[in-house]
Amino acid sequence: MAFQGGVLIIGSLLWDEDNGRTQWRAQRLNKNNAKAVAVPIRYGRFSTNRNAYTMVFSRLCYRHSKLGQGVVVPFARSIGTFDDLRHEAEYLATAEGLNGNWEWGAVGLLKKAPSKLPGDFLEQWTGYFRERSIRYQAFAGQTASEAPAISREGLLDLSWPLDGEDSVEYDFILATPTRPRIQNNSNLKRYPRPREIATLVPSDNTHYFINNVLHGVRTSEDTSIWKAITKLHPEFAAEWPQVSSLLGEQTR
Repeated sequence: MAFQGGVLIIGSLLWDEDNGRTQWRAQRLNKNNAKAVAVPIRYGRFSTNRNAYTMVFSRLCYRHSKLGQGVVVPFARSIGTFDDLRHEAEYLATAEGLNGNWEWGAVGLLKKAPSKLPGDFLEQWTGYFRERSIRYQAFAGQTASEAPAISREGLLDLSWPLDGEDSVEYDFILATPTRPRIQNNSNLKRYPRPREIATLVPSDNTHYFINNVLHGVRTSEDTSIWKAITKLHPEFAAEWPQVSSLLGEQTR
């Protein structure tokens, strides 16, 4: 029996070229059938490589009714064996830059309820995940008031993001929750505020925030972030009018 899976993308996997991502998207995904979905995401991980805040899953977004938007993209091939599933997880991990043991991020599995996946698939997935995630840093949760987005069995603690005919097409979804981190503070107590996120945008040569908006990845705070950016750097409004248009902002 064959199963259909996909990947839930909440950031640069959708548009960046690092770590062979262009080839991964072309060879492993069916980009023509991508679907925008509501998901609990926010900017919350300081990236030293980008000098910018990148996206994380946050279950507080459910509690506060502040969902963002990610993209589910189906795999180009169906899954017939556990090895097929493992291979897709490894291709995804490589595209994310998660090599060897998973530390700052991990690949998790979200199964649709009721699940059609065989019990031995899930048992093997848990064994595989535990081997790779011995050093994973986000099991302790995000902030003090929220639970982690992934279990120690490698299962994502997220609501199924698809419904109707879109949901019928999938049996499972893979995604990569990462550990939140505030700039210059490894012990997360809170998430960065819009102005803190905006302050770093001009120094990010990869334009992470802007590319996310242009490719359909959004958070509930995007408008506030963009207002802060254009207040600090008015030239951004002229350089990126598409962002103002997409966010419904008439920035002066």
